[in-house]
Amino acid sequence: MMVRTAGKVIFCALLVLAVAGVILEGLAGSWFARDPLSQLNLVRNATLVFDASSLYAGGGRVLYRRDAFGFRGRYPDPSHIDILTVGGSATDQRYLTEGQTWQDVLSANLSERGKSMSVVNAGVDGQSSYGHLKDFEAWFPTVPGLRPRHILIYLGVNDVFSPQARVKDDLTGRETWRAWIQSRSALYRVYRTLRGMSLARFQYPLSHRHVDFQTRHWTVFGRQDPRLTFPHIDVYRERLAAIDQRVRRMGAIPIWVSQPSRMYRSRGGQIEGVDDTLRWERGRINGVDFYHLLDSVNRETMAFCRRTGGVCIDLEKDLPLDDADYYDYFHYTPQGARKIGDYLAARLRDLIRT
Repeated sequence: MMVRTAGKVIFCALLVLAVAGVILEGLAGSWFARDPLSQLNLVRNATLVFDASSLYAGGGRVLYRRDAFGFRGRYPDPSHIDILTVGGSATDQRYLTEGQTWQDVLSANLSERGKSMSVVNAGVDGQSSYGHLKDFEAWFPTVPGLRPRHILIYLGVNDVFSPQARVKDDLTGRETWRAWIQSRSALYRVYRTLRGMSLARFQYPLSHRHVDFQTRHWTVFGRQDPRLTFPHIDVYRERLAAIDQRVRRMGAIPIWVSQPSRMYRSRGGQIEGVDDTLRWERGRINGVDFYHLLDSVNRETMAFCRRTGGVCIDLEKDLPLDDADYYDYFHYTPQGARKIGDYLAARLRDLIRT
């Protein structure tokens, strides 16, 4: 009797969950939505307020705005965007208020030099080259009249950690039934968001947090073979080619930018890395190991750019950043964002067309 009663309770609970799931999908899913942007997991038409006081000195209240198309920044309309920037959280810069992102600094700097240009932020927290490619397939084609003159791709770090790094994509743009369901399901969007947050917080050191670099232990010795390189470079190269193809189809000029990290630093011509160990797909790594992984990705990006005639900016090698420019291993303080914006303006002012 007790077993039968327990079975009924479990059945009723599962039935309630199933009904709740159907209701949620009906209310929040995008099964019948006419707006294709509603099928994407984007923040749109929103002004959010974050507290950055625990991340860096002078943090406090941060305003984060996304418009109807999911973009940050000011521009006349999608057909008059000079530079569209694509990347992950170091492009998105969720904890920098409006006017402090490197895109805002870049735009203001170019204007001061007599080149008034709109620089628009299409960064998405956690995206790798896999996600950037999907932007060109599912996001950008749905923005009416979108015709940027340049597309700046700022990538590297997330590809080192992304589970998608070893997956060969179907680069034809065909939508499978599984992808069709995932793009419309509210439950799947919740699952994807929670999974991404969990990976960033507990498996990979990508979540936003304060790191005191003065208390870190630095070492010149890695925990892996010193010849370590990114093991999925062939897949990464295919994605770069696919992204480049889509940029040029939009009539834009690609600007490829290499990405730095504060998991390592150069001292006296030698690489030092934080000795904190991180979980990676082939074992534990420290900052020195991460340098080798990211360096191989950045070198591939720059080599691809030179082969294909893009605008190549090796920011990781050419722009010295220090502890005060980061609030953690991958994200910038307002000071760091200003350095990056000023550097990009100096590099781009004579290379880009108005």
